[in-house]
Amino acid sequence: MALSGETKLVASVSSLITASPWSRLDLLEVGITVGMITWLLPDTPISRPIDLAFWWALNTLGVSQQMGGWVFYAVGWVFCAILLAVYLRTRSGMMRKHPAVASLVDAVSVMTLLFMLDIALSTLNPYTPEYVIWPFSAFAAPFFLCALYLSARQCLRLLQVLAACTGIQALYGIFYYLTEQHQYHTPHFGSRTCGTFNSPNILYPLCLIGLPLCAAICRLQTRWLLRTLFAVLAVFNLAALALTYTRSGWLGIAVAALVTLRLPCPAWAFNRGYAGLALALASIGLAGTLFVRTNGRVIANAQDRSTLGRVQIWRVSLHVIAKRPWLGGGLSTYKESQTQAMTPALDQFNPMNSEAKSLYLNLWAESGLAGLAILLLLAYRYAQLYKGAISGTDVSGETSGVMCATAIACIAISVAGLADTPVLQAGRSPDTFALLLLVGASAAMARGSADLPAQAAQAAKPDPIRRRIKWILIGTVSVFALWTTASTLILLHRASPIMDHCVADLIDSNRAVQEPVPGLMVDALVAAEDRNYNIHNGVDWEALHRALRNDVRGRGGLQGGSTVTMQTVRYVMLPYDKTPARKIAQIVLALRLEKRLSKQQIIRLYFDSVSFGLHTAGLEQAARTYFNKRPKNLTLAECAFLVGTIAHPPADESAVTPVYAQGCKNRVLNVMGNGGSSAYTAETLEDARRAEFCFAFRSSPRHKEKGVLQR
Repeated sequence: MALSGETKLVASVSSLITASPWSRLDLLEVGITVGMITWLLPDTPISRPIDLAFWWALNTLGVSQQMGGWVFYAVGWVFCAILLAVYLRTRSGMMRKHPAVASLVDAVSVMTLLFMLDIALSTLNPYTPEYVIWPFSAFAAPFFLCALYLSARQCLRLLQVLAACTGIQALYGIFYYLTEQHQYHTPHFGSRTCGTFNSPNILYPLCLIGLPLCAAICRLQTRWLLRTLFAVLAVFNLAALALTYTRSGWLGIAVAALVTLRLPCPAWAFNRGYAGLALALASIGLAGTLFVRTNGRVIANAQDRSTLGRVQIWRVSLHVIAKRPWLGGGLSTYKESQTQAMTPALDQFNPMNSEAKSLYLNLWAESGLAGLAILLLLAYRYAQLYKGAISGTDVSGETSGVMCATAIACIAISVAGLADTPVLQAGRSPDTFALLLLVGASAAMARGSADLPAQAAQAAKPDPIRRRIKWILIGTVSVFALWTTASTLILLHRASPIMDHCVADLIDSNRAVQEPVPGLMVDALVAAEDRNYNIHNGVDWEALHRALRNDVRGRGGLQGGSTVTMQTVRYVMLPYDKTPARKIAQIVLALRLEKRLSKQQIIRLYFDSVSFGLHTAGLEQAARTYFNKRPKNLTLAECAFLVGTIAHPPADESAVTPVYAQGCKNRVLNVMGNGGSSAYTAETLEDARRAEFCFAFRSSPRHKEKGVLQR
């Protein structure tokens, strides 16, 4: 009997815990909550302990501030790849049960994949991970984890935290504005609140998201205290939005208020009181858009620098788009592109923006027409999900309320995006995080609804052709990977004895008496071929990445991705064929060579093996063939010429024309003058440019009349 009593007690406690709404509070929910607080409440007593603990943990693991960006980028990229792979594996089941949710996730997946490919397509130089890491934080945790893995109850709790964060941030903005602290000063206008952010352009989109969300959660509460709390937070968001004095935000909330009068949303149960409030809010928003920050005159007058400057930014952005209309320049590249396409009309406004002041133009400039098309597809898919969820859920249900709040927030953000970039930009990453969390949570709640329309839940028939294509693609990729791996191992096996021989030959005592490579030759080579030669460990990953992006886009570059060490490996140990296996083997062998030889010894091996054209092998033979000199007697101009021939060696004497000779020399001297080497003054480099060549192979009577090549 005692055992039976204990069993009943354990069963009762277990059922009580299971029935608790907090029983599914897992690490995913906690992680998203922590990330939400960190992103949306920066520089507050709530987030400071999290920041301190985070950086303490990184320092303990040995991750420095400099390498932290690449670590975060790699982790975010891999995490997104894993989420996409898992979703593809479960997509068929999702499509059968919730086709509208699956279609929305498909659209977001395509946009995430486009942002993941940015590392191979971007024109950003140098490629700084801090500027391009935001999509992984904004898409992975907020959207995919909510839409696919968390329950409706968990997502509702996350939305309550999100609403609270927006209200707290709005309260900071109001308090700072009233006490004249931490204000953003706009020329020709005055102070504007920005909360704990560094710009009101980050605060106002958060208020556009928080206002309808707080109102929706207020209506869902059964306790008067919580209803009052979220109603106050909604008022805070509205007041902070007004104090940002951002006309794009006012226009967005005005249009959203008008649209809600026609929006099918049974959970809100619109009445005459709400209709009057919406009309009043729309009227105030439109009036503020037309007359505020314009010295009391209508918008776009001669004093309205904000609007006139935007018009010039839009004109320049169209020129930027015209250069790369299909895939754009890459994430966070608009500011540099605008600087290059600057016009006098825009320059007079002294623009300091890093975006095109339009969500759609900025996305087009950075992600191309592909990004803009995916955004429109995403909006269409959410509209389908909204229509199905609203028509299939109970009028007083939580799902319809959250879906309505999400729709209103998306409408407000979309309208504000006509004249600003509220989301999908590096400087607006907190707002992107909040919006995608809201969209992902609404998708999860629609997924958890049991009363979706019957036609939307019909099972889709499996497509055998699509399945065959999938397995063909998987098989092709697998065969290519196995072939590349096997080829790389074979190349490494064949190159190892050659490396051993070269190393033994260089460290032999008999080679110690060989004439050293002239310093002029080393400086010219390092400047032209490998500026970071003295600091890398055989592979310059940044240069390699830049060369990869140039190859993908079909653009040439001033420098390739191969270092001097990698070129030495290619000349001495590997066959000259452009295959992925050879490139991988080249990287591996370069890292090994750097561990076995010094930088000076690698330079010696390079100059002993490289070809300078005219069937020469090595520096000594090239110096005799071209100038009848020993390497130590070469001038700066002659060293620059010889280094310049490495990229395009002449096949015979007739190819060494005056134009070719001057081009080889000046190409290297220009690089040395642009930061490649600081040891040479402008006068020294100019004297080298004016130097005349007298080639040894043209000293015969047959070539006397054209033996001297002039500038």
